[in-house]
Amino acid sequence: MGIFGFLFGKETTNCVSQTDAVFLAHEAKAIGFTKAVQQARERSNVLVGCHFADSLNEACGILDIAKVPFQVCEVWEEKAKRELAESEIGSVTVTMIESLPFQSFDSLNQVIDESRNLMAFGYERHPLREEDERISGFLANLPCKSTMKFFVSLDDPLVQLFAGPSMKRLLQALDMDPSESIENDIVARRIGQAQRKIEQAAVSNNRTESMKAWFDTNMPN
Repeated sequence: MGIFGFLFGKETTNCVSQTDAVFLAHEAKAIGFTKAVQQARERSNVLVGCHFADSLNEACGILDIAKVPFQVCEVWEEKAKRELAESEIGSVTVTMIESLPFQSFDSLNQVIDESRNLMAFGYERHPLREEDERISGFLANLPCKSTMKFFVSLDDPLVQLFAGPSMKRLLQALDMDPSESIENDIVARRIGQAQRKIEQAAVSNNRTESMKAWFDTNMPN
């Protein structure tokens, strides 16, 4: 468990994590992501978190094409956090996950508005699990319930480099429809295993514009 997981464990958080939505191809992931956002905003506010600038630009472009209104938040102050939790149902906010504030849980007695739920989507998994956990820490500080789901495709460099062939065989064995996602605990564990391998092998965690560039920079060999 990374530092964010340690600080924001399930016993103190109002955030529920769902199993990753895994797609065979990047194009199918983009379509599935769009549908998920459209459905979620009918009943809740939506936060879309991206680890890399290229991914944020892509997510914004996809939402633009789908005519889904959204705002990009670059700086998270207390006011922005409150607005995210309390604004009118249906708002969509896109942000870089690295910009989410790292804070300890304000109060274990914080009043949670049980009538409101924020749906948070991670547009990709980061090569390091600790970076994924940053969004959990942020959600734990909001005055509302939240649900979190990450989107993954077999085209993502994380999967290609460390779990691609075996995961593809697994999904084919499950007779997966190429246009649909699969949410399977075995697949989720494979992704977690890949992240643990990367954690041991990475020489640094320098910020980059894309996931591919992250591997080139932080795992040059």
